[in-house]
Amino acid sequence: MARIIVQGELKPFGLLNLVQLLCTASLTGALRVYEYGLTFTLYLDNGYMVSASAPEQEPLGAKLLRKGRITSAQLDRALELQYLAEQKGKFLPIGRVLVHQKMVTEKDLEDCVFDQIIETICLSLELPHPYFSFARLDVIHPAKFRAFINFQFALLEAFRIADEIRKEQSIDPSHGVQLDASSKRA
Repeated sequence: MARIIVQGELKPFGLLNLVQLLCTASLTGALRVYEYGLTFTLYLDNGYMVSASAPEQEPLGAKLLRKGRITSAQLDRALELQYLAEQKGKFLPIGRVLVHQKMVTEKDLEDCVFDQIIETICLSLELPHPYFSFARLDVIHPAKFRAFINFQFALLEAFRIADEIRKEQSIDPSHGVQLDASSKRA
């Protein structure tokens, strides 16, 4: 059962400080960052980021396929096995099926989950006036493969990527030169 323990405007806290507080407290639950109907969620388990979700986020199986870690036949087979397990009343995350069938390694899954966490953080940083809520959960929903990602490493990587994106956006594409504040207004 979910119990919201803290919520409010994100700007006064900052995402970095909020995640650091939650992870340092070794909490388990879901941190939601939201605005205008968009919701980005980071799942924590005892202070570690274990998975994330964002609107229109590429599913784990599709990401592994796009990265060339599995073939479409392997993904189809894994989805079939997942469906058969569900018919017997068992839920098996697609990542677990792929590892169990030796179609991918744990490292392949961790890399994809890490990418999803970084993507979720970067996208949530783009919200101009975000709100947040953190709900404690007794158990993290097993729908996703669970990687145990150090929050400091994930946040530093997300902020590095976000800074690179901002720098790229401030370059005039027609001349390849950095725009200063005065030329942006013109």
